[in-house]
Amino acid sequence: NIKQYKNWGYYKVDIKNKKFIEEAEKGEKVLIILNQTPFYGESGGQVGDTGELISKNLLVEIYDTIKEDNYIIHKGEIKKGVLNIKDEVEAKINVKRRLDIQRNHTATHLLHWGLRKVLGTHVRQAGSLVSPEKLRFDFSHFKAVTSKELNKIELLINEKIIEDIELTSDILDKNEAKKKGALAFFKDKYKEKVRVIDIAGFSKELCGGAHVNKTGEIGLFKIVNETSVASGIRRIEAVTGRKAYFYFKDTENIINKLCGMLNAQKTNIIEEVREKQKLIKSLSDKINALNKKLWAVEVDKIVKNAIEYDKIKIVTNILNSVDNDTLGGFSDLITQNYASCITLVGSLYNSKFLFVIGISKNLADESFDAGKLVKEVAKLFKGGGGGSSFFAQAGGKDISKFDKKIKEAVDIIKNYIKGCRK
Repeated sequence: NIKQYKNWGYYKVDIKNKKFIEEAEKGEKVLIILNQTPFYGESGGQVGDTGELISKNLLVEIYDTIKEDNYIIHKGEIKKGVLNIKDEVEAKINVKRRLDIQRNHTATHLLHWGLRKVLGTHVRQAGSLVSPEKLRFDFSHFKAVTSKELNKIELLINEKIIEDIELTSDILDKNEAKKKGALAFFKDKYKEKVRVIDIAGFSKELCGGAHVNKTGEIGLFKIVNETSVASGIRRIEAVTGRKAYFYFKDTENIINKLCGMLNAQKTNIIEEVREKQKLIKSLSDKINALNKKLWAVEVDKIVKNAIEYDKIKIVTNILNSVDNDTLGGFSDLITQNYASCITLVGSLYNSKFLFVIGISKNLADESFDAGKLVKEVAKLFKGGGGGSSFFAQAGGKDISKFDKKIKEAVDIIKNYIKGCRK
């Protein structure tokens, strides 16, 4: 007997009233409670196990395991046979997936220790996720962790992995565990008797999750991301074991491809990239200089043919697939050489509409503000932007009915002029 539990988005067994169905057939999704189980129910940041329940003529695929009212509930689908409430089944977890989870869980404890050792004892866990793919650890800290600090933390953890230290676990009174220096996980509620995971005395934490037997089983630890998630809370994501190997392998493949593209060796690829950047900058400067010469020929005609409103010329021009720097150069050529002009220069670039708005100095002196105007125009393209009183840039992803929106942008500029000239 199951009912929808809206907040969690899955079905909840009515355990309190002990209403259970007697039998389920192939194709049915079921929630199963066993009298004993090796499956771990999701808790403490660790995801639930997957696997199978099997007997002679029965196969139930377990795709998640949760905890509810102190019961371990197996969420599954009957793939073969009929399941009866009195059946005996063999419970088999997905061992490879569980081992990945265990590596990440023990690595989470090592990470907590490493953070406190490098950053300070003010670091406390503020949330976590332990999955087969990665570990995610939220912690209290007042600023971003530097690359140097991350490298030091990563090295400390990998040194402990190489040492292949044995983990021990004890069941202790909660108060006794805390007296011995065991750290409690974020927001977890503990009974009077608690399990303490101890890694050679330097890491002690209250934890009911799955762990490796020795740190060497983690294999390898690699931090892949460090970000802010809230004021005073940072987040680190990391991978271990097989996933860490694949991370390094993917990185190596990218480097090898870059070496091939640049015709460079790994040892000097950075210098080669810098040289290419210098070349690109030099060529870009030359292109911009040539563009300005070409534009100078056309600009006078463009300005003369511009829309005039209240003795102000509204100059619109769409260039072919260019970046913001190029747009800005074209706009400056007009606003710096012609008085009483407002420019709207744009380009369709990488499926976006990039544009700049420039205002001649004499208009900026009259309190015309390109930064304010660009925000109004950007709304047409579901984008945003900003800038100074005489120059601003913006972009938007909505390029549908493009020509119509350009006309509407001109109307916005006219209304803005009208408002400023009141």
